[in-house]
Amino acid sequence: MSSAVATAGPSASTRARSVPSAEWVRASGRGTVYTFTVTYQNQAPGYRDALPYVLAVVELAEGVRLMTNVVDCAPEAVRIGMPVEVLFEDVTPEVSLPKFRPA
Repeated sequence: MSSAVATAGPSASTRARSVPSAEWVRASGRGTVYTFTVTYQNQAPGYRDALPYVLAVVELAEGVRLMTNVVDCAPEAVRIGMPVEVLFEDVTPEVSLPKFRPA
């Protein structure tokens, strides 16, 4: 996993609606946990070995919210309002997922 500056841009649904104000914006990569849940059961391949894991909505300092995972801490340590920072998990050479860890 590597750490870098996050960039938020228009989503596919935004482009489909032709929202003229949608644009790519460089984000700080810092935010807070808006809400979360801890998953203890998931038998799907690729998820089973990661149990338990935290699925969260993080609100970036710039106001954008995104669904992600909180990593690098015990699930019971995650709290609403907890400050977090982005890191990227390289899933393939072309795809990296933003995840968040305690700041």
